Amino acid sequence: MGMKRKGYLFLILFVFLCPQQVCGAEKPILISRITVTAGYEEHTLTRNYTSEEKIETVLGYLYKLNETGRARIDPEQLTGIRHHVTVWMSDGSFRTYRIRDCRYLSKGCGPWKTLDYGQASLLMPMLYLLPSD
Repeated sequence: MGMKRKGYLFLILFVFLCPQQVCGAEKPILISRITVTAGYEEHTLTRNYTSEEKIETVLGYLYKLNETGRARIDPEQLTGIRHHVTVWMSDGSFRTYRIRDCRYLSKGCGPWKTLDYGQASLLMPMLYLLPSD
């Protein structure tokens, strides 16, 4: 991947993922790792990614999620599949994404939003094909 493309991708992902105070920092804060936990109550899969290629793959997935509005139900009550994605920054700060039943997304402590099921359902197959570093 060329330097121009890498810089562009990190800029897009940085703007998409960074809390306001981190983006305004004097030094750029880099993403150091991503942790993903997915599954049902007692059957979970955990992945830890530190390589640039795998981090870009997961961030690309998050970036493509299409929120379609506020959830009309409480997704916490659903018994379907649960995903928890934590994006860790080099300064120790982090950003979390919770996905429920491949239909709802909450960023950090934000409200639950509805998702396009087709896009959201791609996370589990990606995790099986992308082992931890």
